[in-house]
Amino acid sequence: MANERKAEKIVRDQLVKQGYVARDSRSGTGFDNTFEEQSSDRLAVSRLLKKASKTGGTGVGFPEFVVHLANDILLVVECKAKTSDHGSTSLEDDHDQAARYAIDGVLHYARFLSKDFHVIAMAVSGSDPDDHLTTMRLHRKGESSPTLLLDAGKQEVHDLRPASRLIEIVRYDPEVAKIREETLKRTASELHKYLRNYAALSESEKPLIIAGSLIALSDPTFAQTYQITDGSPDSKKIMDEWVGAIRVQFQAAQIPMNKADMVVQAFRSTVEGNTELLKRGVKDKKGKIHTGSVLRAILDELNENVAPAIDLQQGFDLVGHFYGEFLRYTAGDKKGLGIVLTPPHITDLFCRLAGLTKDSTVLDPCTGTGGFLVAAMSYMSQPVGGVALSDAQKSRIKREGLVGVEKMPNMFALACANMILRGDGKANMYQGSCFDQEIIDAIAVAPSRPDAGLANPPYSMGKIDKDLEEMSFTLTMLDQLERGGTGVVIVPMSCAIGQVEWRKKILARHTLEAVMTMPSDLFYGVGTQTVTMVFTAGRPHSASKRSWFAQWTDDGHITNRGRKERRPGAWAAVRDVWMDDFEHRRADMPGYCVSRHVEAGDEWLAAAYMETDYSQITPETFEAVLRDFAIYKLINGIEAVSSDD
Repeated sequence: MANERKAEKIVRDQLVKQGYVARDSRSGTGFDNTFEEQSSDRLAVSRLLKKASKTGGTGVGFPEFVVHLANDILLVVECKAKTSDHGSTSLEDDHDQAARYAIDGVLHYARFLSKDFHVIAMAVSGSDPDDHLTTMRLHRKGESSPTLLLDAGKQEVHDLRPASRLIEIVRYDPEVAKIREETLKRTASELHKYLRNYAALSESEKPLIIAGSLIALSDPTFAQTYQITDGSPDSKKIMDEWVGAIRVQFQAAQIPMNKADMVVQAFRSTVEGNTELLKRGVKDKKGKIHTGSVLRAILDELNENVAPAIDLQQGFDLVGHFYGEFLRYTAGDKKGLGIVLTPPHITDLFCRLAGLTKDSTVLDPCTGTGGFLVAAMSYMSQPVGGVALSDAQKSRIKREGLVGVEKMPNMFALACANMILRGDGKANMYQGSCFDQEIIDAIAVAPSRPDAGLANPPYSMGKIDKDLEEMSFTLTMLDQLERGGTGVVIVPMSCAIGQVEWRKKILARHTLEAVMTMPSDLFYGVGTQTVTMVFTAGRPHSASKRSWFAQWTDDGHITNRGRKERRPGAWAAVRDVWMDDFEHRRADMPGYCVSRHVEAGDEWLAAAYMETDYSQITPETFEAVLRDFAIYKLINGIEAVSSDD
């Protein structure tokens, strides 16, 4: 046992060297970046290990160290004195082996803890600081077995690293991302049903309650006391504390007070105007009577299933997903409101089409819930060549690399919330119209002028005001980019046929590089046929320029109460082919792509110029084309042609 204590000292010294703090010295504060030995004050951990004895009994079992990395990520360590006891040959969940070997023992504990956590399991054997063995594995939450722990360069990790580096490894694990995304989607659906049944909220108010609750929960004091506050004789106290916690987080993010006050007021008016949130005695999702208020029940659900995932889902438009889930059930014409949320796989595609790098500065003139900016932040922050970005590089992205403009106050509040939840309170967010000269001037003198633009402008606004047609937003965005920058927009197909005057102005100052026809049901439940356009900013469209047109009509997704991947990996395979074709501007291929010189009055659609590959036509594709054409006519108010004509 004495030698085993030496092995534990090796680990303890490594933990301190890497910046971890012994929990005893920080009693009463948060758990992140702390370690505990042989026990845990964290209820979720002690509950899971209550019957984790390595001897095969039903007693408590604890590893040598439990290290708290993030809300739902743990590092657990098991030590042995002799290197001969590092691991068995089978690594099966055998109690004798778990008690004897370091690897077997730490994986034993990881199996218990992985019910609620992503667990990095670390086995250390040997009592010599210069001659010991270390093995690390990742046991993802909810999975039956562990896997190798791999870094950004797909190399196996064998050494202890600072918390930020270990979190980053888990964050970019594709299977972890998939698990977290499914949990978030399921929670969004369940919360929609709960809010529908027990809170008199409009569809636009529901996301504000969700976003505000997540921001409030990011305040440690509120997260630890809201359940107690909910039991106060003053029934509205939890609302007051909720708003106060949001204000604290906006102040901590160093957002200018005029912006912060406006956004906080949006949250305040939403929560205080809905007293149904204080109602008690309603059922929870399991059908049991919840003793607290409806607001507390929402906070409990988010605290358990969503808050732990925020630091992992860096490329996921969290607030936007909740908004989209609630919007699916909105009665009436969503398209008429101009609300068309961009699917997450398309926001990622746009980052690639724009060629974003760690040094890019991205402008979204119609920010909405912030989907493009969230995707851009994640894409730009990814390791380059297997090497993680420095803290200074990540800071530049958050401080200067993201510029957003949003006119609708509630949407602006959601976008700010989305960015703050990811630790970015310093993004250049502007509330107002992207056509406002004051905002245009502010962007022009910002530390970094945008060299990339990503936009999904409001649809159908041109029916009200011709100056608000989709291509006018496109022109305004392109005019604000550095010369040679790249602008990518997704707009209704009608923009590739009509809005000629706006297209003429665009080509006078910018170059049309490519137009891709997108899947007909890309925006589920809206029925808008779209195209993606790619431009080079600041260089007039020359008489010799040949633009590339393609039919990107199969994105590997199917429509089944929403858009879902046809099978795991289907989208990645399609995306890689699309990007390769786009980057190399593949030669004319019948039925798929073609290159042509076009002017403003021409159709900017592949179908207008390419040959038809009749061998590829099936009854199903013929029916799909007829359906798309019918939808197009319906959306654009074109009268149907009589069969007698």
